[in-house]
Amino acid sequence: MIPTVTSLLAATFWLVSSLQVASGACRSSEESVTYELTFHGDWSQTAFPKQYPIYRKNAQWSPVLGAVHNSRFQMWKEGEVSSEPFSRFVEGADIKNLRPALTGRSTDVYTTFASDGVPSGVGSTSIQFRMHREFTEVSFAVRIDPSPDWFVGQSSLDLCRSGEWLHDMTLDLYPFDAGTDQGFMFTSPDFPEVPRQPIVEITSRVPSHPANSFFYPRVAHLPRIAHVTLSRVHNAQPAWMRLLQSDRGVAGTEQDNAIPKNKSRFYGLIKDSKATTTISDQVLTPLDCEVTSWGGWSHCDVTCRVGLKRRFRLVQQKPMNHGEACADLVDVVICDKTMALVKPEKKKCAQKHIAKEKKRYMKQQLRNFNTKGKRKYIV
Repeated sequence: MIPTVTSLLAATFWLVSSLQVASGACRSSEESVTYELTFHGDWSQTAFPKQYPIYRKNAQWSPVLGAVHNSRFQMWKEGEVSSEPFSRFVEGADIKNLRPALTGRSTDVYTTFASDGVPSGVGSTSIQFRMHREFTEVSFAVRIDPSPDWFVGQSSLDLCRSGEWLHDMTLDLYPFDAGTDQGFMFTSPDFPEVPRQPIVEITSRVPSHPANSFFYPRVAHLPRIAHVTLSRVHNAQPAWMRLLQSDRGVAGTEQDNAIPKNKSRFYGLIKDSKATTTISDQVLTPLDCEVTSWGGWSHCDVTCRVGLKRRFRLVQQKPMNHGEACADLVDVVICDKTMALVKPEKKKCAQKHIAKEKKRYMKQQLRNFNTKGKRKYIV
C-alpha cells in the first residue's frame, strides 16, 4: 500500500512533536524531584544609597512568583515585550489573581508557586516546589517595591543538565526594567509606557539619566541587589499531605503542626513559604555629592570700596560611602576689579571679607542642619 501525502504529513508532524517533547525531557531515573528556592534580598542603603526608600513605602520585595514548565513556555524574557499578566505583576497587581492568568490553560506548565513577600530590602523568603522529568525549567520573578515596573528574576532556568538533575546553585540577581512604565525613580508616579518596550537590564549607567535611582556612573557594575539559592530536597513531604495530617491530628514536627488551614495556598507547593529578615554583607557603593546650578548674582555692595557680589547653590544629594565631596556652595567675587588693581590694599581688604563671609555662611548652614564636626559641604 502506497502511503498518501496526508498520511506522510501526519507522520512527520507526529515525529516532530515527539522530538520536541523528548528534547525538553530529562533522562534521569528520577521522574520528579523537589527543590527549595530561597530568595535573599540584598537591597540595603549602603549598597544602593541613592533615593533609598525609607518613608511612605519602605524598601521591600513582593512574593516570589514562579512557574515550572517545559521549553515551549515563556514567563518572561529579556529583550521581549512583557505579556499582559506579567505586566500586571510588575505594576503591583495581586498575585492570587495572577497565577491562573500567567499560565492560562497551557499544558506546557507543570505548576506555579508563590512565596511570602519580604517586608524590608534585606531579608529572605523560601518555598519548595516539585519538578518533573518532562518539565525541567523554572522561571520566577520578584518585584522591587516601590518601583515603576522593576523586578529581579530568572527566565527558563533548566535544572536538568546532561540528563541529571542539578543539586545546588546560587544565582546573583540584578534589576530589570519591564518596559511598562516610564518612571526613573523608586517613587515615580504611574506613567504608562505606550506601547510597551522590551525588557532590559538596568545597569549603573543605563538608563543614562541623573534622576535614575540606579545611576552610579563611578562604578562599572552594580552590586547584586538580591540572590537566590536552589537546593535539592530529598524525601520531601508534600504540603497537602502535611496539611491532611494536621487536620486529622497526626503528630508531626513543630513546623508541620504550624501549617495554616488555607489549602489554596499550597497549589503547586511542597512546603509553605516563610519570610525572615537578616543582615547582608555590607557593600559600599560610593555616591557623589550632587548640587544645583548656580543662582543669579546679587547686586554689588560697597565693601572696601571695590564692592562684592554673591551667588549660591544648594545640595541635591549629599555624598555617601566615601563619595566625592560637594563643591563650593557660595561664590563671592569683587565687583570693581579695576579699583582692586589700582589699590592693592582695597583688594586685600575685600579678600579678607570674602574669606570671613564664606566661613560664616558655612558655619550657619552647619548649625541649621545640625551637622557635627567641621565639613567641606552643606547637608
